[in-house]
Amino acid sequence: MFNDKQYFEVNREERHFGFLLMASVIYDYNFRKKFFELINNRIGQKAFLDCDNFDDIYGEVAVLRDYWDDLGNFNGANNSKETNEKRRIIIETFLEHFNINKAIVDKNKMFWTGEINKSKLWSPGKWNFENIENVQKEENLKSRELLRLRWAFNAKPDVMIISKKSCLIIELKVESGVGTSNYGYNQEETQDDIIKFAKLTMPYFKDMNFKRIMLTNDKDGHINWSQIKNMLANELVIKHFDNMPKSVCQERKSERN
Repeated sequence: MFNDKQYFEVNREERHFGFLLMASVIYDYNFRKKFFELINNRIGQKAFLDCDNFDDIYGEVAVLRDYWDDLGNFNGANNSKETNEKRRIIIETFLEHFNINKAIVDKNKMFWTGEINKSKLWSPGKWNFENIENVQKEENLKSRELLRLRWAFNAKPDVMIISKKSCLIIELKVESGVGTSNYGYNQEETQDDIIKFAKLTMPYFKDMNFKRIMLTNDKDGHINWSQIKNMLANELVIKHFDNMPKSVCQERKSERN
């Protein structure tokens, strides 16, 4: 038999604590004020997040995936052509950002769902990993540029808060540390790439002042879960935070490719 405990006593899911954090920001004004002050002091900008001008909050933030999907669909010949043209502009913008000759789109099947220039352009998040490695060798790309695009499109930072022209990305860590892999993936680099790509291709985010921060159980982290707990007033939320795993973050090796 399992131990005779309620589920909140054993729950280890980072997203669960993220949802409680987001709910507290939305519904508890006093918590939001204290939390924003903590963030502003930590990043050294007193007016970065404005408690009285709190515009939006998102969880599991897949901005690149979602804006890509918003480019259009393939229902009908006209829609297909228009959607592919929009996709090509985005892909070529990213390639130019990395100083990669955009002509590679017309040379490599990796970019296409079928025949080159006669099928659909893949989202970078769906580029085949082995094909990426082959193209990078053929084009003599040394900095994992195409892999970084793939990782950025597949990444989902935990929380995003928007306040006027300020945008904060929060990565939540309960037991894990910064994600890395033997292929060169680094979670912090990927989040920096997401910010760059958003400002490069999304008019809404172009002039945003971005910051990112990590919320951990590690005393050496940007901010600590214990600091958050001390701001809470809701007894149900406090109950869950009291039972949060206390493990210090360790580096996590990811299988991401």
